Amino acid sequence: VNIAFDGSCNGYQNIAALTLDEETAARVNLLPNMDRQDIYGDVQATTAAKLPELVHGITRDTMKTPVMTIVYGSKKNQMGSHVRKADKTLSTEEAGTIGKEAYDTVGSICPSMLITRDWLQKVAGEHAQRGEAMRWTTADGLPVAQLKMVTKALRPKFKIGGKSIRLSQSVNTKEVSEGGMKNAVSANVTHSLDATHLRMVAAACASEGVPIGLIHDSFSTSAATAGRLFEIVREQFVRLYEQDVLGNLAKDLKSEDAPERGNLDIQGVLDTEYSFA
Repeated sequence: VNIAFDGSCNGYQNIAALTLDEETAARVNLLPNMDRQDIYGDVQATTAAKLPELVHGITRDTMKTPVMTIVYGSKKNQMGSHVRKADKTLSTEEAGTIGKEAYDTVGSICPSMLITRDWLQKVAGEHAQRGEAMRWTTADGLPVAQLKMVTKALRPKFKIGGKSIRLSQSVNTKEVSEGGMKNAVSANVTHSLDATHLRMVAAACASEGVPIGLIHDSFSTSAATAGRLFEIVREQFVRLYEQDVLGNLAKDLKSEDAPERGNLDIQGVLDTEYSFA
């Protein structure tokens, strides 16, 4: 029997820990001695209170994708399509209204999300204007690079069996894409953070002989070793964010205006019950 421990909205957990944002940390179960929290339910309740006329379309399911994807770079004008995909009974206008309100709600209850994303996109734009790749090194020493180029379409024409066939192929130019760099950076930085945690957990388990299965932010093992795995996952999360990850990232990205850090006691994660559950 395998027992799995999944992160509680893991993208938000990483950004909360990166910025030591206690308010966001509370929403994603990174504080000890708290009942189980549900960020999707929080956004649902706040959004529904602001839009009582659309409460029928504001469910946890319709909130999940909009909330989850903000940390990976989704913009306000994309929220409506996520909502309507979850509930096709909503009109495009209704879904758009709900999505925009959900976006604003996330910004108010999880302040580090939009602040960090906007900072990263600003830095990405600066790199693009200089024609440079973004480069940083993860806390466990893995070098990462992001470079998005402007593309152009080539449409070569062939004759096969007497018939003319035109193909379309997108190829990179030599110009760095500012839009591409901005759109990709939040997801790439966040994934580099959670991948670092994953590697640290895997290495710790290997050193102790704890069997492990991994799918992104889901860590599984046998029932006999589940208790120890739960400890390892939290220990390695704390070990990662005991370091000045944000300061090192800002230095690597040549930025002097990184988001201000809050007052989260990262050691408290060791005593959490629902951070990975």
